Amino acid sequence: MNFMSYVAEVSRGWDEPNARDMGRMTSQHNAKDEMYILNDGIDMKAKIAAMARRLKELEMKKMQEVSWETLLEVRKSINAQLTQRINSVESSLNKRMDEVQNDLSQKRDNLQDSISRFANLNTVQEKENSSSQPH
Repeated sequence: MNFMSYVAEVSRGWDEPNARDMGRMTSQHNAKDEMYILNDGIDMKAKIAAMARRLKELEMKKMQEVSWETLLEVRKSINAQLTQRINSVESSLNKRMDEVQNDLSQKRDNLQDSISRFANLNTVQEKENSSSQPH
């Protein structure tokens, strides 16, 4: 039993008389004046203060429950937004990497083509030089 359940159980006895209290009821109803006459043994200030504390504790417990529920909803919302943002960044990054890869591939092909032409030109020049020189 947690503390709040204990407080609720103990304080319930303040409003509901039990068998032990039935023989010694502490107040008498005066129908003529529409008021209760309390015996001197009752400390009403203490009972009211205890009830006020109990009410405040129960209100705080309820506020904490709502607060935790709200925090969970906020966390779920933040997680969903983060997931969406991560997916967006990942998609953009993949697209950009594809563009870079295509660009590098094109540059490599151009470089290979230039090297081939240079090699062919060099071969042609060597043949021309060797055929123009007397043996």
